[in-house]
Amino acid sequence: MPNFALIKAISESPWSGEWIKETEKMKFQSLGADLTAEQMENCASIVAMRHAPELLQAVAVSEGRAPDLSGLAPEYLKKLERVKATDADVANAAQFAAPGLDRVAALKRWVEKGRKDATRTRPANASPGYDPNYDTPTEEDI
Repeated sequence: MPNFALIKAISESPWSGEWIKETEKMKFQSLGADLTAEQMENCASIVAMRHAPELLQAVAVSEGRAPDLSGLAPEYLKKLERVKATDADVANAAQFAAPGLDRVAALKRWVEKGRKDATRTRPANASPGYDPNYDTPTEEDI
């Protein structure tokens, strides 16, 4: 029994173009004959396996096991990348920052705060000096 949910999910995903190419390749291999549902499912599976890390990350985010980093400031993402912070590191820090919350709630709170901070800008009439509400010290400042 073919997995129509997989076919639908891949054909409506950002990788639908890859799925179409795989189906065209499969159709060419079967000398132009119409594809069976199983062949279409195989094409969807090929595309899904090609993007397995991205799909697994999306599942982890949806289950609250990993932070959703979309919407965070690019500078902050660069800092996380520079220190080689893993999802587990971020989750541990989020849970440490919110000791009364479970891991999922702490991660959700951390992400919401990060998105809020990403949209916060320094007021135009702010003093030119360091302001801990808006500025992040660098190693040169310390």
